[in-house]
Amino acid sequence: MKAEILSLLQEIRDELDKDYKHISLASNKKNFNRCYSAIYLIEDIEESFEYYKSCNNDDFSLAAKYLMIYGIFEALYMQQCALSDLYIALNYPEIDYTKNHSDIDKIRIVRNDIAGHPTCRKGKYSTYLSRPDLSLSQIRYEETDEDKFIDFNIMENLQIQEDFVKTKLLELLNFLEKERQEHVNTFKDIELEDCFKMLVYANGKIYSKGAFYIQDDDLGFKLVKDMIDGFKVKLNERFKNWEKLHFSYEIKQVEEIYNYLISNPQIINETEEDSTFLKINLLENMFNHLKNLRDIAKEIDQSYQYNLNDFWPEDNNTRPIDINKDFSGLNI
Repeated sequence: MKAEILSLLQEIRDELDKDYKHISLASNKKNFNRCYSAIYLIEDIEESFEYYKSCNNDDFSLAAKYLMIYGIFEALYMQQCALSDLYIALNYPEIDYTKNHSDIDKIRIVRNDIAGHPTCRKGKYSTYLSRPDLSLSQIRYEETDEDKFIDFNIMENLQIQEDFVKTKLLELLNFLEKERQEHVNTFKDIELEDCFKMLVYANGKIYSKGAFYIQDDDLGFKLVKDMIDGFKVKLNERFKNWEKLHFSYEIKQVEEIYNYLISNPQIINETEEDSTFLKINLLENMFNHLKNLRDIAKEIDQSYQYNLNDFWPEDNNTRPIDINKDFSGLNI
């Protein structure tokens, strides 16, 4: 069961790593942290379950059994809370254990009875674990308000909870996959590469080996600005915030070079061969970034044809980077 749950958690992480979803989630820091804290906790607790199930009752002292029994009930309770918080963080219907999942709620009740508030339960009664019946697989405890003993099979209920967690994670994955498909259907026919249709023309208009751009003819630079502005608009429509994308530094580099040249006419009006070194390098740098952006746009377009299922060309070893990485010190 551990392997199945961990596999589902990885698939959920893969869905959350899609740019359109990751950026949206990261825009709310509280929900972002709540989401990944819940995922890690579910995962960590599965490790504890796996160890607990492997333990032999005879290998532990009475003190160790108490610690492990209290611990397993806390772990069961924490995993339920984490699962519920994961749904809440992703804006899906909250899990109501009391109303809709009585078998799971029973685990919560027993946890509260013996490992939550045993000395004063709801201000009405106390509970006592029966020491002679204490084992890692099953316990018995007294509920003093009715003078009755309750038997609880830990191993059976641990399995019940893992089955439940697996079912809910699969449900969550289906929600995310449906959301992704809806997103893809909205944007798959809107090609980002179209933003760069005038790239070759703009390149030739601004400079060539025999004739360099001067400020009197501003068409080339206007085309560059239109390409970048149009690209940013389409990225915001699709991803909400283009500045959070892993390639945003490419856009910023184009804008910085463009603004620098436009504000320094003495550089862009320079025609003497010995004095054009700075202009040539700035223009080549700007167009290299534009070509990179065109290639990225093409890759994004292709990935949408594959429903965002990790499509990357075989010869491209530049995979998406952490959107939270700081590129401010990058020298390009």
